[in-house]
Amino acid sequence: MQLLTEGVRALPSVTVIGKVSKGSSELHHSCSFDIDITQYGIMQQQVARMRCFYPDELRRLQKTAVPDAGKHVAVHGVITEILSHHEHL
Repeated sequence: MQLLTEGVRALPSVTVIGKVSKGSSELHHSCSFDIDITQYGIMQQQVARMRCFYPDELRRLQKTAVPDAGKHVAVHGVITEILSHHEHL
């Protein structure tokens, strides 16, 4: 990795394919959904869960339905926050 030139900004972006997990009605009303990202090797292992949402400023997405639980989706977007729910011992 290299440092960016002074004054240059970069937004971390990601493209993932995963399965929509069952979310709460609160997620559905805020145009958000969770994706379970799974890695397959010797056995199936869930690597991460990613929360996705439709940005309010993109008006053309306001009528786009949130995907149903169990559907496989591909998402490309910008990472805005990273949360860890694991406790370190």
